[in-house]
Amino acid sequence: ITLGRNADAMGSNREALQVVMDLGLREDEALVRSNTVLIALAEGKLAEALDELSTLQDVLAIHDHEGITPEVSAWQAEALARSGRLDEAREVLQDAPPHADAWPHIKCRTNLALGRAHRFLDQPQEAKQALQRALQTAEADGYRFFQMLAHVELSRVIDDELVRDRHARVATGLARSLAANLPREEGDLFLTTHLGAALH
Repeated sequence: ITLGRNADAMGSNREALQVVMDLGLREDEALVRSNTVLIALAEGKLAEALDELSTLQDVLAIHDHEGITPEVSAWQAEALARSGRLDEAREVLQDAPPHADAWPHIKCRTNLALGRAHRFLDQPQEAKQALQRALQTAEADGYRFFQMLAHVELSRVIDDELVRDRHARVATGLARSLAANLPREEGDLFLTTHLGAALH
C-alpha cells in the first residue's frame, strides 16, 4: 500500500483474510480489514470503504489491542466527507474516542487521519492542528515516513504560500531520501504515490 501497488496489496490481503477467517484469528482480522479500508480509500472506492469500516468496527469492539479505534473513526469520517455526507462525518469526529494515551506510532497515524478527514470537511484550521500534532510526534520518535506524510498534508491546508512551499520542499526531500533505499522502479512509484508525478 505504501508503494502504491494497490492491486498487489488487495490480492495479498484477500489471501490473508481467508487465512485469518479459516483459523478464527479475530485479532489479526482487524489488521487485514484495516488494509482493505486503506486500499479502498486510496482508490476512491468510498462505498466499499464504508462497508468494510462497518465490519472492521464490529471486530474492533471486541479485539482492539493496539488502540486503533480513533484512527478508524477518522477513516470513516474521511470516507463520509468524500461521499458528500458531511453532517455524518462531523458527527463521527465529534464522537470519536480520545487517543492521547495511544502508542506514539498509533497517535501519529491517528492525527494524520484526522488531518485528512478535516481537510475533506473543509476545516483547514482543525486539519492543521491535527497534522502539527502528528508531525511533532513523528519528529520526536524519528518516524521519517510519517514526517513526510504530515508535511505533504500540511502543504495542502496552509494558506501562507511561503509556509506551504516549505512543507512541500521538506516532504519532497524526505520522500526522495526514503525512496533512495528502494529499487529504482519501486522508488519512482513511491514518489509518484506520495508526491504526485509533478513534484519529483
